Amino acid sequence: MIKLLDKKITLNSDVGSRRCILTKDEHQWILITGPPHVTEEQMIKRGTRYFYKDVEAFLTALLFKRFRALVDDWDENKVINAVNMAKTEVIAVGREVEANTKGLLIYESS
Repeated sequence: MIKLLDKKITLNSDVGSRRCILTKDEHQWILITGPPHVTEEQMIKRGTRYFYKDVEAFLTALLFKRFRALVDDWDENKVINAVNMAKTEVIAVGREVEANTKGLLIYESS
């Protein structure tokens, strides 16, 4: 397993934090989530898995999940702030994944 991202993400004040490990096999991207205090072996065995066909699908899903976690009231200003915060977080994760995958993945030209 190639670990491309290992990050602790704060979901919201009620839920707390989750540890997220992003990996890739030959067919899909795999996000494994679990409590932040467990070991890597425990995360791989017992973590919740989400499968994505490509990194774009992963980042899109992450954007929607972060937005939903950040919105607690449908006030217009709070929604706009939540969108901006979610976008900033997802861009940072995308850049981290890009930095971690340089030289590891072969991209096919179309």
